[in-house]
Amino acid sequence: MTKEEWQEVEKALGGIYGRAKIKADGFEVVFSRRLVSKNRLAIVTYVDGYMKGVWIDAGTEYPEQRCLRPASRYMCKPKERASLKKLGKRLRSSLGPAFDPDRKWHYFEVSWHSVAQIRRHYQKTFQSLELLEVLG
Repeated sequence: MTKEEWQEVEKALGGIYGRAKIKADGFEVVFSRRLVSKNRLAIVTYVDGYMKGVWIDAGTEYPEQRCLRPASRYMCKPKERASLKKLGKRLRSSLGPAFDPDRKWHYFEVSWHSVAQIRRHYQKTFQSLELLEVLG
């Protein structure tokens, strides 16, 4: 995709509503501006017309996960992490991996915050990108 096509996608998805369809290595990916929670808009991803919950889990691999946003979070809340870090390393290692304050949960997110985020990820991940349709 050219720079002008990416600007066209950004313009379409920059407002309150909009939609863009991209062909990425054989996948037909639709980006749609949607309300994801109360008073919060995001760009939601549909791969080949679907958004399946099983794609979110990073434990199992699906080819569609390449189209989603990789994300991670700490397993513990910040307060718990601070108290676990106060313990000595030797004590934490003897308690096991469940007490590691830096342990993270990796998953895939179907929503994106900006078109720039999408562009960086897709240019890095996919060999061929083709703009099919822009609405909005």
